[in-house]
Amino acid sequence: MKKKLALFVLIIFGTSTGILLGQSITVTKPANGETWNQSQNCTITWTKSGTMPDTVKITLREPNAPTVVLTIADGVPNSGSYQWPVPASVAPGQYKIRVKVKDAPILDDSGAFTIAGASAASITVTKPAAGEKWTKTKPYAVTWTKTGTMPGSVKIDLYDKNGTAVVKPIAASATNSGSFSWTVPGDAAVGDYRIRVKANGANVQDDSEVFHVASALTPGGVGAATTKVQEKPPFKAAVAQAPENIKYVPAQCTNWMQTLPIQAPKQYSQARPKPCPNVNPYDYARVGHDHFSYQGTNSNGDPYTGWIADVYRSKVYFFIEDIKNNVPLRDRLIEAKMKFKQIESIRANTNHASCATGMGVLQAMWTDWWNPPVAHMVGLSFGSTEYLVDVTETVRNWLTGGEVNYGFLLVSEKDDVTQENITCFSCYEIKLVLKFKED
Repeated sequence: MKKKLALFVLIIFGTSTGILLGQSITVTKPANGETWNQSQNCTITWTKSGTMPDTVKITLREPNAPTVVLTIADGVPNSGSYQWPVPASVAPGQYKIRVKVKDAPILDDSGAFTIAGASAASITVTKPAAGEKWTKTKPYAVTWTKTGTMPGSVKIDLYDKNGTAVVKPIAASATNSGSFSWTVPGDAAVGDYRIRVKANGANVQDDSEVFHVASALTPGGVGAATTKVQEKPPFKAAVAQAPENIKYVPAQCTNWMQTLPIQAPKQYSQARPKPCPNVNPYDYARVGHDHFSYQGTNSNGDPYTGWIADVYRSKVYFFIEDIKNNVPLRDRLIEAKMKFKQIESIRANTNHASCATGMGVLQAMWTDWWNPPVAHMVGLSFGSTEYLVDVTETVRNWLTGGEVNYGFLLVSEKDDVTQENITCFSCYEIKLVLKFKED
């Protein structure tokens, strides 16, 4: 009689390490000895093998005791990672993180790691540096350093030189890597600016020092990508002679009036005075507007009422080429001011104080009578027929070649067609007063 050999198979079911028929989880983050900060957005990671339920529970525990300090997540996908913003309420100290499969004795603890207090987050913009000149259409690196914990993306904007208003958006969500390549747009106005770098979703930001955006110039100093200015008519060339420590340059003006009729008028409802009579249009700048209604008849002979408008603009140009070519004198410039003197003002049906005084707006640089860029914009104040406007920054750009000297465009705050009877324009005698350091 043969003896039968009984084969006994010993099957070991799950232990505290979470091994069940080849099933296991291993927590890989946080690593042993790692430090995470309060308010930091951290990623808990684990690996898994074998077939197991598809949800897990994640808890924060004391390193040498079974005490659960905090339930981080319960019933989240068993995907191998979980984003955890470390709460500020968790006391600094040493901890472990346990990941346990729901409804199965499969689990693992991380190595002992440290939760520290939230570090002070900061951004410091290092480029552009103070006084740097960045040329339009050329690429530059905006750079910054960072400390502490903050989001992984930043918003970058071009601000005015005072850091109070956004001029152009640069990047809505750039990687918070400390560097971003930016090509200065060709339509950016020449002038002084700051660049702001701000962490998205956090109150952490910094502004660069004031830097300068310059025109794209050829070696000869002529704008490489500019449009020829509309001149109506050409100017007389003249430069005043004066001692080198102070110089008066008279304005050479081109006045341009454009009539904007709704349709050809038949009969006007009011007399239209001629602006600034008996003056040389080259010597005085004219600004203002003339809106009024008119009466007429259509092709059927029926009466109708319409509106017409005259808009007056002036180009104000100063011949300062002799100073530009005299480098020692040019470099001693300390101040440039435009001196305005109102020589005539005409007004009707308007409450504007002193008519066009206070309505004038200077714009530079400009190349188009009707679509000038808003750059170097200066409003003229109310209440006086004589005043000074500081234009040192613009004139210095003209003299150093950082901007093409197209002069200023003098326009009115209100030069659109509106349905109201208003006549308001003025003539100004303008001089450029330049002051230089003594030798």
